[in-house]
Amino acid sequence: MKDFVIKYYGRMRDYLLEANTEDADVGSIAFEVDRLKEEFYYETDEDVFSTDSEYEEQNAVWGLFKKFDRLHGNDSNFVVRDPESLLAKKLDLGLGTYVPPCPFSEEDFPKIQKIIINHIIKRAKTAEDENSKPLLKGVAQSELSREQMNYIVDKITRISHTLTDYVDNYDDGSWNWQIDCRFIAQYVFEKAAELTYKVAMGETPDEPEYDIREAFSYFQLSVPDNFQMKLDSEVDKLDSIVLDITDFIEKNDYHLCNKLTWFYPMIFDIALNGMFYTLEQKL
Repeated sequence: MKDFVIKYYGRMRDYLLEANTEDADVGSIAFEVDRLKEEFYYETDEDVFSTDSEYEEQNAVWGLFKKFDRLHGNDSNFVVRDPESLLAKKLDLGLGTYVPPCPFSEEDFPKIQKIIINHIIKRAKTAEDENSKPLLKGVAQSELSREQMNYIVDKITRISHTLTDYVDNYDDGSWNWQIDCRFIAQYVFEKAAELTYKVAMGETPDEPEYDIREAFSYFQLSVPDNFQMKLDSEVDKLDSIVLDITDFIEKNDYHLCNKLTWFYPMIFDIALNGMFYTLEQKL
């Protein structure tokens, strides 16, 4: 790993942690981040990476820039969050919160779930362009026993139901789900990766703790830095996938149905991809 990448990655992580503090001067930190981003752009523009690992390391820094921008960038100024749930709310334009009824029957719901899952699977295995690689390659580097796999899938299933119940409980029709899905998807992907890493390394993890409110801040995992960097190198790729998925769901009016029909399969499969992604790494 090149020293300059370590330097920038460490500085960006410090900025994210500093911005998380209660009395943080986020405007001042954002100014420093913009300057750091410009410095990193020029330094990497002159540096030609020769291996996949060098490419991945540089992308990890860009991943932290993306995380900061998502939390504190210009667009974040237009995000209003409910003080209790922290869920994003649609801007009140004085038109009320009318939500059209679901255009599908209950008999269609299982089919819709499968359509969403199949779309995510295909998207995760498809590269953005000829110069990039897909999120999942389909080649495992680590193996788990059937018991270990069942353990992880059971935890992913339970947390997916818990998060679905959470948003369903607080959504009064004003939830800005397109914005929050980017945060929540990153959260479940990384938390599932963390759980899988620990199981694969032979650890006996404590009962996984999930708090959806963590997703709307800079959260940290208890994994080695080299593995966290792998996850951070995929931030932009995962973000692109999630935007595609939410556009797909909205275009087909699936979001007008109950959360179990569209939100649950989305976060469940993204978390499952976090497990598969981890098993594709050399741990």
